[in-house]
Amino acid sequence: MGLPDRIGWMLLGCAIGFFAGYVVRYLQDLKEELDEVDGIVKKELGSRASDKEDNKQDGFVRNDLFKDVMLLVVVIVTVWAAIASAHASGVVADQQDEQQLVTDCNKEYLTKTVKALNERTSFTVAAAASNVKLQKAQADFFALLLRRPPESVSVQEKAAQDYLKALQDFVAVSEKTRVKAEQFPYPTDKQLNACYQKTN
Repeated sequence: MGLPDRIGWMLLGCAIGFFAGYVVRYLQDLKEELDEVDGIVKKELGSRASDKEDNKQDGFVRNDLFKDVMLLVVVIVTVWAAIASAHASGVVADQQDEQQLVTDCNKEYLTKTVKALNERTSFTVAAAASNVKLQKAQADFFALLLRRPPESVSVQEKAAQDYLKALQDFVAVSEKTRVKAEQFPYPTDKQLNACYQKTN
């Protein structure tokens, strides 16, 4: 390569270097201006955004007095709810106790009634059977007395003794029935109402 070619390539390189340097310098100035604008924008918008963020963090309640009043209202409502709940629980407990006492009264009343029925029924059946025997012995005795010709004295005495024995058995069973009726009386409505009154 000759000297003129070398000089041509050097001039071309200088021209390209000069042009490239000029472009780089232009880009650097542009970048500085953009950085300056960016700083201004960030500063301006950033302060506004931070103000907005502060406002958002504060919320709509910015007054300490309002916060204190609202806190007091929440505390009062909470205490009232606790008292109302305790009162309702107490009422329910009282109603359950009252229902239990009524159930106990009904159970006691029915138990006494069933026991009285059982005791009386056992002796009522015995009294009915004894009454049948008495009536039969009485019928036999009077039939014997009215018979013509009359039966012998020994037969009449035997019929009289049978009648007396049946009468004594009937009286004994009737007495036991009376005693059982006194020992196991039927409960009355007054007793049941008195039991209910104890629950109130």
